[in-house]
Amino acid sequence: LYQLKSNKISINNQNYNNIPEEDTNEFKQLLQTNGFYQIRVNSQLGNNSSDYVLSSIPACELQKSGFKEDITIHLDDSEKFIIGLSYSSPMMAMARPCNPNKVQSPQVIHTKLKISEKTTAQ
Repeated sequence: LYQLKSNKISINNQNYNNIPEEDTNEFKQLLQTNGFYQIRVNSQLGNNSSDYVLSSIPACELQKSGFKEDITIHLDDSEKFIIGLSYSSPMMAMARPCNPNKVQSPQVIHTKLKISEKTTAQ
């Protein structure tokens, strides 16, 4: 979902990903147990041994939104390291009920990704 350009992290144009077919049953189990769906990214792009930055939402909320997620990446001052993630699922006017039997395999997730804007404290 993101890539390194000119030594800075930028957003990739891809706006979807999926829950792979082999993980669909685990996601259904999260729905049945009111579990949390977790995402993780390496804090330094291209360095698979860097620490992970984690965030999660209730799996049911992800399904209720029609599998739409909003992710905001928070960077350090150098704009090379991820120091935080904001992860949410938009509220729908007609929220869907949670139902493990309605999960497709693989399940497409529509992702809205942005990099947080820097602000100066006053």
